[in-house]
Amino acid sequence: MERKPQTSSNDVRGGVVPPARDPDVAVTEEYAHFKALGTREALELFIQRHPKHRLAEQARQDLKLLD
Repeated sequence: MERKPQTSSNDVRGGVVPPARDPDVAVTEEYAHFKALGTREALELFIQRHPKHRLAEQARQDLKLLD
């Protein structure tokens, strides 16, 4: 007699996987967080992490305002 493998409640093979999060929303939230910190280091880190994102230019403008 063949036995079926047991599955646990943590097994996602037969379950429903939630949709992936919108990456643009995540970057926008990250920008808001770094801008709220209000430091040059935070804005430079955002630009370094997302140099081609549309908000990188805004972060560059924010840096100029800190001067």
